[in-house]
Amino acid sequence: MNTSPDPLDSLLAKWRVQPSSQHQFRAAVWQRIAVAGQPVNWARFARAHPALVSGALGAALVVGAWTGREQARAHAATESSRLAAAYVQSLDARTMTLP
Repeated sequence: MNTSPDPLDSLLAKWRVQPSSQHQFRAAVWQRIAVAGQPVNWARFARAHPALVSGALGAALVVGAWTGREQARAHAATESSRLAAAYVQSLDARTMTLP
């Protein structure tokens, strides 16, 4: 085993942390605690997370537009088949009345 003293040991023994003094540290901590304890309303959440809110709004817009388009296509197909059936029925010689 190596019995020579490690220079790192003496350096670590001398090392002391000297934090800088902040005048309003406690007040800032208590202010953050008070703000964290308040209920989050929609406006504060939206201001704090603009990307999330914008993404959710964009997704809702896309889903709403797609759903509306599909409903309109289904309605148009139903109406078209109803009109075609009514037209064919009006041409049926058995149901025609002569003037």
